[in-house]
Amino acid sequence: MLAKTKIAVIGAGKLGEALITGMMDAGVVKKDQFIATAAHRERVDLLQKKLGIKTTLSNGEAVRKARIVLLCVKPQVVEEVLRQIADDMTPKHLLISVAASVSTRFMENILVKPVPVIRAGSGAIPSASANGLYCNVTLRQPVLRPISAEFALRRSRVLCRRIDFYEFGERVRCP
Repeated sequence: MLAKTKIAVIGAGKLGEALITGMMDAGVVKKDQFIATAAHRERVDLLQKKLGIKTTLSNGEAVRKARIVLLCVKPQVVEEVLRQIADDMTPKHLLISVAASVSTRFMENILVKPVPVIRAGSGAIPSASANGLYCNVTLRQPVLRPISAEFALRRSRVLCRRIDFYEFGERVRCP
């Protein structure tokens, strides 16, 4: 599924860079699949030089060129960034947020359109202390299964060794 999929990394600071590096090291994706953004020219230049990936200062440009959007910004700027990219997001995109404490409902309310949203990382699952993914109701099994299989089979350090998905509050085990 991810072999040729373009991935926008919005807010490629330390965490964004770690996700990019982890996915490339795990062989999940190649560097030519990424386009990363950052708030400062120095940072995008550094990422381009260090990782050999495409970069831009424009979040909208990155979203328009990608199918998967990794939202790696700090929680306090999630709303501002989502408003910047809302017009460029479509139901064909997949938004994966690693912003702590920002609910899928909050993101959906800003995007307005039915965009599949995954909230990833520690605390993503309400009332749980484990790492995992929480998916909004727009994300269905045909999208969920290939993504879970891709990460689980490669045992990517990006998320966790065994990924449990939660959809509609119900746990879905990786194949």
